[in-house]
Amino acid sequence: MIKNAEESQRIKDLGEETQQEVRQLIVDTLGEEIPDLGEYIESAPMGAHGCDIRVHDNVRRYIPFNIECKQRSRGFGDVYKLHAEAIQHDSALGITGTIPALAFQQPDHRPMIVLDGQDFLDLHKEHIKLMKENKELKQNALLKTN
Repeated sequence: MIKNAEESQRIKDLGEETQQEVRQLIVDTLGEEIPDLGEYIESAPMGAHGCDIRVHDNVRRYIPFNIECKQRSRGFGDVYKLHAEAIQHDSALGITGTIPALAFQQPDHRPMIVLDGQDFLDLHKEHIKLMKENKELKQNALLKTN
């Protein structure tokens, strides 16, 4: 429980740092595929309603995610530990070229899959490239038929 204004501000500052880090990771990874991405994605002000990472409608088709950011000193340890187990399995078996993923589920809930943030964005970057290639192929096909 938050005990005073100083602690509240410290928690907000940590949350803002996390949001800025996630925003920058997205811009750094996907910016090559989406020109001027930095202008179309922002970290929401602390306490604002809605998603923590705001994506402008101009680029929403390439980034169709609602991103909520959480920064905690405790509470996520099991997720990190179990994800590390997925990484260790690949190493132990000598498997290369895969992306470690953690899938988990509680009763009466849908399964969730957790990836390292950079792995997720790298995968999504490839998806964006394929979307662009598909659009280009369709445009070329239309030109040939006209």
